[in-house]
Amino acid sequence: VGFDLGVLFTPYEKVRIGLVADNIGMKYSWNSGKYWQEFDQIGTDTKEDFPLNFKLGGSYLLLKDKLLLSAQADKNSKQSARMHFGAEFWGVKYLAGRLGYNDGSFTFGLGINYKVKSVTFGLDYAFISSQVGTNPDNLVSMGIEF
Repeated sequence: VGFDLGVLFTPYEKVRIGLVADNIGMKYSWNSGKYWQEFDQIGTDTKEDFPLNFKLGGSYLLLKDKLLLSAQADKNSKQSARMHFGAEFWGVKYLAGRLGYNDGSFTFGLGINYKVKSVTFGLDYAFISSQVGTNPDNLVSMGIEF
C-alpha cells in the first residue's frame, strides 16, 4: 500500500502548475522460502521500498485554447532528473495532434474525442521514438470521461 499526493494551482486563467509526490510509503514484500524448500534450501524474506518520486509541471493555453504547451520535471530517489515537454493542438473540433520530447525520445500522437451529453469518449494513439538500443513504442488507449 502506498499513497500519491498532488496539488494543482491555477495562478492565472490559462496557466496550471502541479506538484506530485508518488509512492509514499510503498513497499514490496516477497518470500522465496516455498520455492527453495523443494531443493532442501532456505529461502529469504525481502522487503523493498519503491523509490519516492516527485514531479513538477506546468501548462499554458494559447490561440483561443486550441494550443496547449506543457513542461514537466520528475526526480525519484534512485534516478537522475528527467525532463518532458509537449504540445497539443486541437485544429479540428474532435481531433488533436500532439508532439513531445520525453527524456531523450521524441513523441507524436493523435487523439479523437466525441462528446455525447455529459460523457466524452476518447481514442488516443502515441508513438515514442527509441533511444539507442531499444525499440520504439506504439501506444493506443481509450477513455471515458463523465
